[in-house]
Amino acid sequence: MSKVQEELLKLPDFVQLPTLESQLCALTPHDGRYAESTYLLANYCSEAGLQRLRLLTEIEYLIYLNPHLINKVDEQQLRNIYGGYDVSAAMRIKEIDRKINHDVKAVEYFICDRLDQLNKGHLKPHVHKFLTSEDVTNAAIGMMFSLVYDKIMRPEMMKLLQMISAHAKMWQGQPMLARTHGQPASPTTVGKEFAIYASRIGQIMQKLDELPITIKWNGASGNYNAHIAADPARDWFDFSINFVEIHLGFTVELYTAQTNHYLYVADILHQYKNLCSVLIDLCQDIWLYISYDNFKLKPKDGEVGSSVMPHKVNPIDFENGEGNLGLAEINFGYLASKLQKSRMQRDLSDSTTLRNLGVHFGSFLIAIKSIMRGLGKIDINEQKLLEDLERNPAILSEAIQSVMRGHNIPNGYERLKEITRGKVVDLDILRTFVASLKGELPAGAFDYLFHTVPSAYTGLAEQLVENCLDEVT
Repeated sequence: MSKVQEELLKLPDFVQLPTLESQLCALTPHDGRYAESTYLLANYCSEAGLQRLRLLTEIEYLIYLNPHLINKVDEQQLRNIYGGYDVSAAMRIKEIDRKINHDVKAVEYFICDRLDQLNKGHLKPHVHKFLTSEDVTNAAIGMMFSLVYDKIMRPEMMKLLQMISAHAKMWQGQPMLARTHGQPASPTTVGKEFAIYASRIGQIMQKLDELPITIKWNGASGNYNAHIAADPARDWFDFSINFVEIHLGFTVELYTAQTNHYLYVADILHQYKNLCSVLIDLCQDIWLYISYDNFKLKPKDGEVGSSVMPHKVNPIDFENGEGNLGLAEINFGYLASKLQKSRMQRDLSDSTTLRNLGVHFGSFLIAIKSIMRGLGKIDINEQKLLEDLERNPAILSEAIQSVMRGHNIPNGYERLKEITRGKVVDLDILRTFVASLKGELPAGAFDYLFHTVPSAYTGLAEQLVENCLDEVT
């Protein structure tokens, strides 16, 4: 881990939960109704959060660029500038920004003011030397992605994954009627259905763990123009590679215009978008299982399900999750596409869209926490699950015709179709059919088909759950 990575992880939270009054008057629900779920994102994704990361970037560059001027004591004093960052520091930077109308330059001037206070005015000419604003901003954005994932999103995703895995384990062997096209199909187990989601989430998290964050550090048009003009003898390729990859701990992007082309951001956001799709699927499935009475919702004391129907216990957590995931899914997809486009060497349309990252992450975070609340309220309705299976013995026709094929008995599928498709079928009808095969089947196969029931016809579902949980936990 690089020195800067260590410093990033040590950054303290400086944002407090908004007051109830400010929540009630907030324009967006992220800072209002759902502030308790999202406010920690403001440490990184708010304007104050972004400015702290720009401040860190500028100071670390100042240290790395000037080892001949800065000793170990100086380094610590400089790092204390961003280490002690708080709302008052953010306000001072904003005051400067209002005067000059440039947020990155405001950070530079803020640092210069602090250098004067530290009697280190001789370093002021080296602050932001050779840089364009996008060098600083794209590094700060990369740090933002890293911190949001490592400190907020990944821990919450892990909690969700563990919760889903626990449900898979608890109901590993609980048989249930599967539905394909909404119609009765070969049985599964409740645990197997949860294991599928654990596997899907685990695969996406693994990709997010491995995706690199790439930073450009090559000046105004990406050609090191100012660097070569001022210091032509230095190997600026080597410098930028070492600064980004060794000092900052990220991956360098050498071939850019003025702006980072943000391909890595698109890769990351597409994985978040994939997670949205998976979790929407989860919300909708659980909603349907609740509506079929396969799952039950535990009522919470004091809560009201309907303003007029006292009996209702609604699946609101999964509905809330679905709605917020839909917003996040669309916005992650838009941003992934948008950020890869910039007119010629640079336009500023990427800047304003990037400022909404916290909103999109907020929608996703609200959804995750809502789904976890919902998962904590569900239980299975074993009686209803068994009744569903008993009412649909026709699902055993798959087993019968498959065993017939396995023993070279012709037209098994067609013969079962004739007596089952679109018809009311009970176990007696199926057993009568199996009895007609007694002379053609080995005793073991005959006994299996004659005595099996839908609740026992779950294949390797339990083993699949076991295998899956071994992989994701």
